[in-house]
Amino acid sequence: MGATLREEHRQLLNRECTVGILVNAIVPPAIIAGLGVPPPQALFGPEGVLPGLLAASAAATFLMTLIVTLVTRARVRKGAVPRLDWPREQRGWLRYVPNALPLRALVLAARAAVLLVPLGLLLVAVAGLAPFTTTSANLFNVAFGALVGAVATGPIVKLALAD
Repeated sequence: MGATLREEHRQLLNRECTVGILVNAIVPPAIIAGLGVPPPQALFGPEGVLPGLLAASAAATFLMTLIVTLVTRARVRKGAVPRLDWPREQRGWLRYVPNALPLRALVLAARAAVLLVPLGLLLVAVAGLAPFTTTSANLFNVAFGALVGAVATGPIVKLALAD
C-alpha cells in the first residue's frame, strides 16, 4: 500500500535521496573531524559509540525533516512538482506521523534512532570496531551517515509531497 508516484515524484525522490545520503555522509563526519572529537573507545558511556549514534541518527533526521519538508512543500505550492495523492489510510505506519512540522520532525527522528542505533551498535560489536582508531571512526561515521540519509529521506519527501 503505497502512493502511486508520477515521474516527477520519482525524479524528486531520487534526487532528494541522493542529496540526503551525500549530505549525511559528508557533513556530520566533517564536523566531528573538524571539532577534533576523539574516536570512541567503548560502546557505552559518555565518550562511547552510543551517544554518537543517537546524535547522528536523531539530530540529523530532525534537521533533515525540517529542511526537506519546507523545501518540498514550497516546490509543491509553486507548482514545480505536483502534490502526491496519498490518502492517510494508505500510508501504513506513516499515517500516524503528524502534519505539524516540529512534531513530524520529532517522530521521524525517534524512528531513525529506534531503527538505526541498535543496528549501529550491533555492527560495531560484531565487527569488533571499538575501540576505534581515528581512521576507522571517520570511515564508520561516513557509512553511518549515508545509512541515515538512505533510511530517513524517502519518508520525509513522500510525506511532504502529500501535505
